[in-house]
Amino acid sequence: MGGVVRGVIAASSGVMTSPWMLFIGMAIVYVLLGMFIDGLSLMFVTLPVVIPLMHAVDFNPYLFGVLLVLFIELGQITPPVGIVLYIIS
Repeated sequence: MGGVVRGVIAASSGVMTSPWMLFIGMAIVYVLLGMFIDGLSLMFVTLPVVIPLMHAVDFNPYLFGVLLVLFIELGQITPPVGIVLYIIS
């Protein structure tokens, strides 16, 4: 697992110029994945890689946690699956 995290950090450090650019890219990924995967499952799969990445770029972990939940819930209400909309109806 450690090699995967180091590889992701090395790859993203060359591409992303600022922590906010990295965060916007991850937000897009979370919204897209949230369309198809349950929120809790999505967090279990992605957070072991994403949290060390956020620590590497010195992003505030509390702000990241709050915004992560918002992006996952945004993905849960968007089609094609729209799990939350189905539950509400």
